[in-house]
Amino acid sequence: MFSIPLFDKSTNQTGMRDGLKSSNAIDRKLYDKINGEQFCAGLQNLIDLPAEWWIDLGEVYDIHSVTLHNTGTSNYEDMKDFAIRVYKPDVESPVTCVKYPGAVGKAANITLICQHDVYGRYIKFIRLGGVHLNKVTLCEVEIKGKLHPGLYQHLTQPLMRFQVQILYMTHTTIFG
Repeated sequence: MFSIPLFDKSTNQTGMRDGLKSSNAIDRKLYDKINGEQFCAGLQNLIDLPAEWWIDLGEVYDIHSVTLHNTGTSNYEDMKDFAIRVYKPDVESPVTCVKYPGAVGKAANITLICQHDVYGRYIKFIRLGGVHLNKVTLCEVEIKGKLHPGLYQHLTQPLMRFQVQILYMTHTTIFG
């Protein structure tokens, strides 16, 4: 297993707190007392929906583990009760890599090893419950795995399946 290079991958999150964008979680800059959370991703929904962060790896990988780095500020208490889910290119049927039913300590990191063999292109962090379900701070995310051999490797364009479906629906609507 090796660390999958994430620096140039596409990320997103539900809601943003204090300008802390999703790509900060893969910028290779960890939380420190001097810089605070400026290099972290700050997720916060305005309504009480689970905080989610996800990344498009660009290709399909066998996922071995995910390491999460928590903040050292008072927001550290929000990294608890979450799951790591893996999606294949069709994005319809996620597989849970691991569920974590506890809290991660202040300025701590945790490596979560997938409970069974999973492979996919998209990785999602999602809060599952507890107080402040709608927010969390991710200071860095690392993913270990290896390139998955097989039929999915030709799907390297982002959301290609959806683009093809839209083209088909447009063609069917126009030409019957």
